[in-house]
Amino acid sequence: MRTKSSYISAGRSGLEKAAKFIQTIQDNGWEAKVKEDEIGMVHVFARRGEDEVIEIWWQPGNGAITAANPPRYVLAGHEQKLQNVSACVSIALRAPDTERLAKQVQKQTRRINRRNTTVGALVSDDLASAVAPTGEALRIARSAIAPVLAGDDSAVVRALRGTTISWLNSQSGLLESAYVAKVNGITRNGRDIVNFVDKKETGFRAVYLDAIVSIA
Repeated sequence: MRTKSSYISAGRSGLEKAAKFIQTIQDNGWEAKVKEDEIGMVHVFARRGEDEVIEIWWQPGNGAITAANPPRYVLAGHEQKLQNVSACVSIALRAPDTERLAKQVQKQTRRINRRNTTVGALVSDDLASAVAPTGEALRIARSAIAPVLAGDDSAVVRALRGTTISWLNSQSGLLESAYVAKVNGITRNGRDIVNFVDKKETGFRAVYLDAIVSIA
């Protein structure tokens, strides 16, 4: 990813540099907050939508950026360390990278699928860090599989049987995953539900079709 730009982080202090950064990016869909702590460290937290975050820390005094505490860019849970504020601006002024958002969603679901295959269980407390996709990333994930789930009952059964599906648990806010060993049917009563047995056949499962974000 290219991170160079002509931006110059001018200012006599961290607060002045933070103010210039926020002014530069705010017209491109970003919302930002700035905070100065008791020792004079200035922190900016900027967010665009649900899936992109930029954080920058300026040191007390002249507002320097240090290699020990570099700026960071987070896209759908994936963190990238940046060299300077100019790199942050370069990313912030571009349109959201929907292709990378989709790839990060796929990467998250594969990670959960691998763990579930190993332990034979659903998402547990130690997987709480595998944050479910939200906002634009969630929309992209769902739209990618929507054609697969749009058919009649027999088509949906064929599409899901023998696959690992991941879905967004509306109560926990996490992704859950299971292997669909057998599909018992589709219930259509206002909100469509797939009824299935998982790989180990530990019991019947029921998942809303519109909650599914990945089929692998």
